[in-house]
Amino acid sequence: MSSTHPRQSIGVIGATGVVGREMLSILGDRGVPADSIRCIASERSRGKQVPFGQDMLAVQGLDETSISDLDVALFAAGSECARRWAPIAVDSGAVVIDNSSAFRGDESVPLVIPEVNGSLLDGFQGPGLIANPNCSTIIALMSVTPIHRAAGIRRMSIATYQSVSGAGGSAMEELERQVEEHASGRAPTSNVLPSQALFNVFAHESPVGPDGFNEEERKMRNEGRRILDAPGLEITATCVRVGVPRAHAMAIDLELERGLDAAEARELLAHAPGVRVVDDPESGRFPESIDAAGADEILVGRFRNHPDRSDQRGLILFAAGDQLRKGAALNAIQILEQLPATPCPGGATGG
Repeated sequence: MSSTHPRQSIGVIGATGVVGREMLSILGDRGVPADSIRCIASERSRGKQVPFGQDMLAVQGLDETSISDLDVALFAAGSECARRWAPIAVDSGAVVIDNSSAFRGDESVPLVIPEVNGSLLDGFQGPGLIANPNCSTIIALMSVTPIHRAAGIRRMSIATYQSVSGAGGSAMEELERQVEEHASGRAPTSNVLPSQALFNVFAHESPVGPDGFNEEERKMRNEGRRILDAPGLEITATCVRVGVPRAHAMAIDLELERGLDAAEARELLAHAPGVRVVDDPESGRFPESIDAAGADEILVGRFRNHPDRSDQRGLILFAAGDQLRKGAALNAIQILEQLPATPCPGGATGG
């Protein structure tokens, strides 16, 4: 969004959580114009101070008063909170950009990754709802959309290696505590995640359905099909947690409609917005979570054609992206920046 198209009032709901804090940091860093930034969280957080640029802003409790008169409400709370309060914010005149899964399956609500299907926002007239996709879905589709546009994807099989940040700030704190416990000779304890994160890899903790897939894996399938407007696309995922603080990684195996050489795929991604190619076989440098942490771009590399297919319709790659930034907060703010807006004076201040 340019400085001639500011939003008068922006509210961050869930401002004390890891995604909410990341939203505030990005709003400040990118200079998103607004007359006021309102920090909102649960009643128990009322009065807490959260950082915004060089300032500290007081948190307001979530109620009808705190979400009234907002032009944009960035929801960084859970699905239950979004289902209750997002419609109230819309009725009060706000554009709601929701990071939860509450509205992702609603065909009347745009589900948007700006670099992939941002045209859905053309002419968007608020008030209304816009859904932010699942973090793993965003990372995967940022990595494969240029390939899909060039050669068509028939089938996509994904194995994720998801950082504990996806389970929230308490899970990140638990991992840090496990490091301290191990260093002091004590057995690491687990109270937030179902298994020990330190030195471990385990199945994603979301509920497993009768089909054997967990909720995270179903999200990647259902949201990927919807965002790519490809209802027949075959997508399977196996999602696991790894003992990494932030930035998810994933291996992606594609079957294409048309042949595409791995070098051509690399060139496509090298020119794709929001992507950085990290692919140096000679030095062994490829995408790593530690490099993706804190970065806005999705790191992509390890491009290989399937060795048992001579038609070049099998393609394998590896990606890593920060779950808290492009996988959540940054994507929501990029949606905000792409929305039509009404000019108004002033710069961002605490509200």
